[in-house]
Amino acid sequence: MIIDFHVNFNNYKDKIFNYYGFWHYKCPCCNTRNSFTRHGSYVRNLCLINLSGIQEFKIKILRLCCNSCETTHAVLPPEAIPYCIYSFSFMLYVFIEHFVHNKNILKLSEKLNTSFQIIYVFISKLSSQLNKCISFLRAFLAVQLDYSSSFKEVISIVSKYKDFQKDYLVYTKSVFMMTRNVLSRNIYIVAYSKPPT
Repeated sequence: MIIDFHVNFNNYKDKIFNYYGFWHYKCPCCNTRNSFTRHGSYVRNLCLINLSGIQEFKIKILRLCCNSCETTHAVLPPEAIPYCIYSFSFMLYVFIEHFVHNKNILKLSEKLNTSFQIIYVFISKLSSQLNKCISFLRAFLAVQLDYSSSFKEVISIVSKYKDFQKDYLVYTKSVFMMTRNVLSRNIYIVAYSKPPT
């Protein structure tokens, strides 16, 4: 899996999917650079939240094949949480509304047109990742949090941190709010280097 922070949902099609040039990525499995060719695509659902509200999209995701070790890797925009249709912005919105603005979960699920069980799954996952998130915020931002800090305190900081997703992924080698674990050798993060185009 390759997560490219130089693109977003709006320009993914032009910058990644329709790009037929030279790929400067490094293979997550064998670490070979510049060894990729196009290897098909797949369609996935993505639920985003923006100023106009909640929107559900289908997005074509490009797969690349490493010519060195013959493994294939999906190239994802940073909004997409692997193995989840809900985007980071959607989950963050839910957490801000519930923990910071004290919105009731049933009313929130009604407003978002999603089941309350999904929101509880988000909260459960956040709960399991809270200490890791606090450790990251303490180390990376030197914030004054301890492991008894409330969800509200943590989410308030995360919501103001523009590059949270990218820095969290680079520092912890895991995707925030991902339901499955990703080993660092299976993921390549394009965050600080030159974009492919």
